[in-house]
Amino acid sequence: MPVTLNLVDLPGPATTKEVPGVTGAQILKRDGAYQILQCCIGGHIAANDTQFKVVPNEHGGFVRTVLSAYTDSHELVLRPDDVWLALISQFILYYNHEHPGDVPEPLSVVVRNPPLSRKKMAKSTKRNVLRSRPALRHWILPKFSTSQPNDMVAASTLLMTTSGSSAVVGETSLTHTETKHRGIRQVTLEGLRTDWQLILNKLEMLKGHGIPAIAWFHLLHPVISQLVDLFDSPSVTPAFWKTVIHREGFGGKEPRLTGWITAFCAFSCDGQFLGPKLESPKRPVKNPAELPSSRFWSAYAPSLEDRHVMGIGGVNYPYFGISTLPTSHAAVNITVKLHESTSVPYQIVAGLMGVGFSSSGKSTDPQRLNDVVRPVVAWWIIAPEPQVKQSEVV
Repeated sequence: MPVTLNLVDLPGPATTKEVPGVTGAQILKRDGAYQILQCCIGGHIAANDTQFKVVPNEHGGFVRTVLSAYTDSHELVLRPDDVWLALISQFILYYNHEHPGDVPEPLSVVVRNPPLSRKKMAKSTKRNVLRSRPALRHWILPKFSTSQPNDMVAASTLLMTTSGSSAVVGETSLTHTETKHRGIRQVTLEGLRTDWQLILNKLEMLKGHGIPAIAWFHLLHPVISQLVDLFDSPSVTPAFWKTVIHREGFGGKEPRLTGWITAFCAFSCDGQFLGPKLESPKRPVKNPAELPSSRFWSAYAPSLEDRHVMGIGGVNYPYFGISTLPTSHAAVNITVKLHESTSVPYQIVAGLMGVGFSSSGKSTDPQRLNDVVRPVVAWWIIAPEPQVKQSEVV
């Protein structure tokens, strides 16, 4: 069952926000709806004029959601799938950098009678994934109690990406309310404890992918462990959420983040490790994967002690510039088979695409009901150029 933590030391209710509705095309920054064969926003197959309370963001869909909850004092809702997609969107950037010759097979789907259902789309993309990257497919594909077909599509698309295959998403600046008290008012983790434990268990695979991946493991492990512990002892974890974010950068300086949220933005778009500067150990290390966290950092990142303001579980988290937040989505070329003899080149764009808003029901102001945020998982099938109208392919 879901678990909810009320951070009672923050006075007053969660902050509400006016959020104008946007269409799937606006989220994707596509002016002509005719370019979109189909889209699914937050698990809902969307018509061209369907509007959603979503603030699109090109970079860091998951991180931006948590940042919005913290800065504007919203309530935060997370599924295990949201966290997992955030992690694999990072991992695939690193994997592609380390394995440039591992190119997935071309992706294709059959659309006999558009629109394609969510389940059929998930089945089609999964079928392609099962033929590609066998070493990763079972680890990456989500299998949580909360997993939906759109999560499978997003994970499959991320798995099929190669270097430099991110898309353009409508970047909308999150305007933050100036509140005296900052912090996440309430956190709800959906799903079961076993879902979150599964994420924790899956982290072990990172240890087999080199020193940067091992370093990332040690940044992530205390965070995911705390999320699991929330199901056992929710009353003893408020301090953990106070260390999620520390933001600084005023007077014209670039905003910087530290806190455990930076564990979710450890790799750049080209797969470079953005975490603590890793150095060759002064003494030979027989098996780095078996080192406990403290010994690993002492051997490979001794400078980390001078680059933090917040830490949990004995791990100190470095600073990141907000402008360096990597993408959490990707685009893959796809062949859409409309009939037995007709195939059209398209792209599928999928991943964590922005911040979704909803209402908790705690506010009586009809104009300001959006006090709950959650990451938005979405996908689109789009024409690479605005030359094929939807009416021509239906």
